[in-house]
Amino acid sequence: MTTPAAKQAQSGIIKNRKAKSFCFRHSLPHRTRSDLMIPMEETSRVLGVDPGSVRIGLALSDELGCMAHPLLTLKSGSNSTAEIAAIAAEKKSPAIIIGLPRNMNGTYGPAAEKSRSLAETLKPLTTAKVILWDERLTTAAATRRLQEAGRNSREQRQVIDQAAAVQILQDWLDSINSLGTSL
Repeated sequence: MTTPAAKQAQSGIIKNRKAKSFCFRHSLPHRTRSDLMIPMEETSRVLGVDPGSVRIGLALSDELGCMAHPLLTLKSGSNSTAEIAAIAAEKKSPAIIIGLPRNMNGTYGPAAEKSRSLAETLKPLTTAKVILWDERLTTAAATRRLQEAGRNSREQRQVIDQAAAVQILQDWLDSINSLGTSL
């Protein structure tokens, strides 16, 4: 159900002041979160990245910053960082959320170093803020969701990285939205 204020904001009726985006999922108006300092436009979409040694899954938020959606899967390689930067520029993403794998005891392993390296390589290629986000158990959660949806192992292989990127981005969005703040 859409509120009258949200209808006005969506239709562009509100003039002479910036329309506030509204997250229906959490029913909280968005504000600016100063510690992340991510300037958001009315139609900004955040990019989520699940880096892997073979494939890199990408997800994109909706324009309100409430829901993450699968975007595509890239092959890992020397050109993948430039591809991610190009996609972020094309989508006008103010932020790129990169999954940072941690062990269950909180330590970081070799995969975390690859994520950090990706983030450092990506920073000079984009104007978007690059944020590393804890991705513990996201692939396991994505696998479980795909199995619940009736996908077998072979079908999962094609989309598991995108599903994990969705989980990473959705966790970040939920964290931001639960505080009643904007991206």
